[in-house]
Amino acid sequence: MPGEYDDTLKRLINENKQDFADWAMRGKHVRVIANSRRATEFKRTIIADAIIEVEINRHRALLHFEFQVENDEDVPVRVLEYHMQARREYKLPVYSTVIYLKKNGQVPQSPLNWPFPEEEDVLSFRYKVIELAEMSADELRALNLPGLLPLMVLTEDGATHDVIEEIIAGLEAAHRQNSMVTARMLASLAFKKAGEAEQDWIIRRFGQMRDRLRDTPAYQEILEEGREEGRQEVVQDLREILVNVVQMRFPEIVALAKKQGSAINDPKRLRQLINRMFSSPTLEQAVEDLLDVPETDEKAS
Repeated sequence: MPGEYDDTLKRLINENKQDFADWAMRGKHVRVIANSRRATEFKRTIIADAIIEVEINRHRALLHFEFQVENDEDVPVRVLEYHMQARREYKLPVYSTVIYLKKNGQVPQSPLNWPFPEEEDVLSFRYKVIELAEMSADELRALNLPGLLPLMVLTEDGATHDVIEEIIAGLEAAHRQNSMVTARMLASLAFKKAGEAEQDWIIRRFGQMRDRLRDTPAYQEILEEGREEGRQEVVQDLREILVNVVQMRFPEIVALAKKQGSAINDPKRLRQLINRMFSSPTLEQAVEDLLDVPETDEKAS
């Protein structure tokens, strides 16, 4: 799911593996394998969103998750490709789940069937489809899985101030502050067409959490002082976050954000620019802030 919410949603699953495993395999006893890290980048450079290794009744298996913002008729084929690559790479059974974040036309349903003239289907691939926009907030609430709370704002009746307050309170009560960054991004997605006043409210509300978020590993990884070791990886992550924030608030100037972000090699300056993009009240101010970046960054390396 390359796109503006890719990294934060991958992080959401990786921070809440057991909750997502329980959601995908409801009715079965499932246990996430501790300390298991399965790569999501396969040969041929296809990259799945998340793969979790689990044990189901003492049988090891993989749960594969894909997030979709836009409806795409090619999704089932891509999910099958990820599924097969994971099976080939790890020699374990794989169960795939596609989570649609927004209502956007007719969603392709499982199974994927490939017919052949005058013959039965040569392939029938079953996977799970979850359409958040077709679910009620109560349905997610009833699961009692704190790691899924950030998704509640995308349900049919979830785009409200009360639900956002519930998400914030629930994450704090469950000590899942790491997921607060993702909650903020998804809240902005849910209110994307609601107008500037609603986006400003989201910025202010989550801004109140900033001091507490600074203490979480996820926020430190993204926004705090980068350690010299792995500096370039931190810089690249921050550049991607800059583009994601601009895509979320001012999609008209994404190309400018990419160009200007690529000119900065200092993590501190990238963090400052990200914060300015979050707080810029108008498109004109955001453009001015981006153009304030010099063509070359003297603080490289």
